[in-house]
Amino acid sequence: MKKTISVIVAGATVFLALLGADHYAKAQANKPFEPTENKHYVQVTKSKDFKDALKTLGVQNGESFEILSYSCPACKNMEPLFDHITSSKQLVMHKFHLGGVNDAAGKSEYIIKKASPENLNDFREKMFAKYLSDSTVDDKNSFAMSIPLSYGITSEQIIDMDNKASEYTKALNTLADAVDLKSTPSLYIGGEYYIMQQNHKTGEQFKQTISHVVGLLDSKIAK
Repeated sequence: MKKTISVIVAGATVFLALLGADHYAKAQANKPFEPTENKHYVQVTKSKDFKDALKTLGVQNGESFEILSYSCPACKNMEPLFDHITSSKQLVMHKFHLGGVNDAAGKSEYIIKKASPENLNDFREKMFAKYLSDSTVDDKNSFAMSIPLSYGITSEQIIDMDNKASEYTKALNTLADAVDLKSTPSLYIGGEYYIMQQNHKTGEQFKQTISHVVGLLDSKIAK
């Protein structure tokens, strides 16, 4: 009998615990979203490699940047949201495709930025389309190497910029190591805060976190 009572009490205890957990979960679900440091955003550690890489990549103090990959479906899908948010917040945003050192897509990206910046958005759209296709790796690399020519950039210009383009891809890989990059796309606001997008459930929450972080940056400047 005592054993039966103990089991019943234990069962009731578990039931009440589950009931309490259920109430807590519902309360949390109804709680207004609040951007929280180390959960939704984290401050970047500015190592020497980090600073040197940003300097080589042309990112000025206070400017934002995104590390993406043209072969990443999530990067393409998130572009409209990122563009809308950064535009509405009037952020200077640099976008970098991460491949290997001397990566064909990365080098062409540098060349387009320098020699034909007005075609950069068109270039990105075409690169996403090609790199997310079923084309072979060789075909994708050939496409990346030839696309600057379609914007009127000459072979001589491409050759002249080759060394700088290699430095660009090397600096980007150094930056990825410096921030301990785990996935793409990765967004860094003001060069100060990394937005932990995996902990956001909606685009609206993402917007709120960026607004919060921009407010933190504004407060720092005001001081």
